[in-house]
Amino acid sequence: MPRIKTTWLNEKMQVLHENVTALQNKVSSKSTHECRVTLKALKAWWQQQGLSTKDFKKQFIMLHKLYSKCGHLRDHEMVREKLKGLEAYDKKGKADKYLRKLIRQKKAAITRLLNQKNATHTIAAEMQQIARQRPLQIHTILPLKAIAAAQIAKDTFVWHERRKLLKRYQFMHAASQSTILPSALFVQQMQHNIGEWHDWKNVLRWLTNNKTLFKTSAYYLLQEQADLACSHQAQEIIQMQSK
Repeated sequence: MPRIKTTWLNEKMQVLHENVTALQNKVSSKSTHECRVTLKALKAWWQQQGLSTKDFKKQFIMLHKLYSKCGHLRDHEMVREKLKGLEAYDKKGKADKYLRKLIRQKKAAITRLLNQKNATHTIAAEMQQIARQRPLQIHTILPLKAIAAAQIAKDTFVWHERRKLLKRYQFMHAASQSTILPSALFVQQMQHNIGEWHDWKNVLRWLTNNKTLFKTSAYYLLQEQADLACSHQAQEIIQMQSK
């Protein structure tokens, strides 16, 4: 029975090691993104072996904390980048100043985590523990493939949860296949579109929670532009379903 490609796991460990080392020197958007995506892939591999996310958090405390803090930084950087792309956004206004402050704080939190006593040793030990897990067999991927191939419901409430399944299928497909199948290309595009839609939903939520940072007219114009972008992305997803 086919198993996970050993090169895939080795590559993920190498990428994680390189980017953790880079973060210890300087926290950058690139390294935090690479760390987060790599840890997400390893979590998907962990889950496909029948082990829960709760178990992952308990066994790999330092890696989970790093994943969480990288995610917090990414969320604020994403909101700022999306807003900067809107015509009504003031790049020198109170909101941008506040977002830049939050981003600096999130970067500092990552630095503090990695500067803790024995942090390097703990991360290395947790990575070794992951590497010692039994190889993933291809038959454990099949149920996930069936779920991922199912049509995305038009009810947007389930979209984000379905995207998590699509990401897991995407990671596990890369871990076990030497070629990219048409179904994998569809999954890649669908999860990307849902991710963009979800990002815009988060931008709208951030605008609502930070309304006082904007002049009234600017706030409503930004909300309108962000809502339009979100709706456009939703239509892309629905059109993909009907093909």
